[in-house]
Amino acid sequence: MKTHVLIATVPKRKRACSKLLADLTKQTLCPAIVELVADGYGEASLPPCPADLQVRAWITSKLSGPGARWRILELARAGVPALEPGDTVIAIDDDVAIGKVPSLLADLAAAVIPGKQAAAAWGTMVSGGSAGWGAKVNQPLICGVASALAFAAGDLEGLGGLRDELQPKLGYDLLGDMGDDEALVSALLWKHGVAIKHVSVKGLALAPGTQEDCQMLKRRKRDKTWDKQRVALRGAMGWPWPSAMKL
Repeated sequence: MKTHVLIATVPKRKRACSKLLADLTKQTLCPAIVELVADGYGEASLPPCPADLQVRAWITSKLSGPGARWRILELARAGVPALEPGDTVIAIDDDVAIGKVPSLLADLAAAVIPGKQAAAAWGTMVSGGSAGWGAKVNQPLICGVASALAFAAGDLEGLGGLRDELQPKLGYDLLGDMGDDEALVSALLWKHGVAIKHVSVKGLALAPGTQEDCQMLKRRKRDKTWDKQRVALRGAMGWPWPSAMKL
């Protein structure tokens, strides 16, 4: 089985993404392939890719939101190109600095058990508490943050179908712009009976100058709260998102 790294990036984060790609070559676990979703790049040049990384680019002409990253898994499982259900996929946001954590990929991949367990370096525990980078927790997560999230490719089977089923009920696209895509992914893992293990990773950071217009801030500004879509998911499918969350 192979390990794929899944990165979605936009033109304004080209510098941070270039650094992330370079730092991937210093990881103790070398990914078989990097799936680079270049959202809104059109004809623009892609971030420089190190020669010793196998990178497959998925380019969209217009910005479609961070949920675009998950759509390539549906395409890949359809054979364009092949992605085996047991392959490990590690999603890393383009605003995460991993240079001080050379074991990040290895630590996340080691915790993945197809059909049973996914892994995340940051997220919300089933009890409602936050499990941050470097924290030590002894319970699973109900939602893993997509900045460093690992899972077996087959465990996200049906993600697009779940989005299509929920969109009329919720009134918005969870994989679209300002959609809470990591909540949809976590809810699907829950539906499939796959637990999310918190992996304690020290040394991760956010790249400077990347947080001014992040999706969470945009959702908070629009919805007057950061977890409105998660509460709606709870009502629509029973996903046990903890109530009265604050951030």
